[in-house]
This record gives sequence, structure tokens and C-alpha cells, in this order.
Amino acid sequence: MQDKNKKYLSGFGSRLKSLRQKIGINQTEFAQILGFGAPIAVSRFERGERLPPIESLLKLSETCDIDIHWLVTGNPSPITKEHKEALADSVRRLRYVCNAYSALLHEKETALVKELDALNARRKAGETIDEPHAQELLSEHSKIVEQFNHIHSAINTLPAITADL
Repeated sequence: MQDKNKKYLSGFGSRLKSLRQKIGINQTEFAQILGFGAPIAVSRFERGERLPPIESLLKLSETCDIDIHWLVTGNPSPITKEHKEALADSVRRLRYVCNAYSALLHEKETALVKELDALNARRKAGETIDEPHAQELLSEHSKIVEQFNHIHSAINTLPAITADL
């Protein structure tokens, strides 16, 4: 066995076995996915005696939607420049949507506050007001404030996400 593969074999077998068990299949079924006729090959892979050919890893990746880099090294795949740019673009779009939604919530909250102020003015003037309607407005106002706080919390989290890019 080549020395350069030894460092990968130590944890590869246990990760492969864990993956197979997570999927819920036996070694025979796993051997078929990998393109082998007998489960002995899977057993050797799981014991860390050998690494499967790249074609088998690619087939496994496509069939089971796994990260080959993680399977072989135990580390997640490094993020490529293209992925970083795509993520940064997604974060910019998310920030735009959050800000737009925040503006809509602010408009709605302003309208509710005006309506609540008008009801309070009528109440102070001695007029009878529709109490269930006033409670409904207060409840709606509370929901808007809660949504507004969630949106601003999300917006404030975005710089931390993009800092790692």
C-alpha cells in the first residue's frame, strides 16, 4: 500500500461504515451501489485495508448525495471561489429582501400606531370605542414588532456570515 494513502485509511473505514449504517443497508447492497459484486470489498474498505477506486466514490457521491472529500479526509470540502461568490451574492439578496420586508413592517406598524392613537384620543374624549377591535390592533402591533425584531436580528447576523468568506 502506498504511504500517501495510509493517512486517509485510518478514519475512512469508520466513516464509510457509519454512512452505510445511516443509509440502512447491508454490505451486499452497499457493494452493488459501489459497483462491486461481492460484499468482501466493502468489508475491506470499512476495515481500512483499502480505498475504493475513484469511480466507486463518484458513484457513491451521486447515489447517496455525500461529500467525497469528507468521506476520504474527515473534513468538509473547502469552499471554492465560485461558491464564496455565490454565497456572498445570496447574502446580498437576503439583506435586500430583509430590508424591504422591514420597510413594509415599518409602514404597517406606523399605520397601526396612528389607528391606536386615534382610538386612545376618542377614549380620552369620552367616546365609546370598539374594545375587541382595539385589542386586535394591539395584538397585531405586537406581532409586527416581533417580526421586525426577528428581521433585524437576521440582518445583524449577516455580517458574521460574510466575514468568513
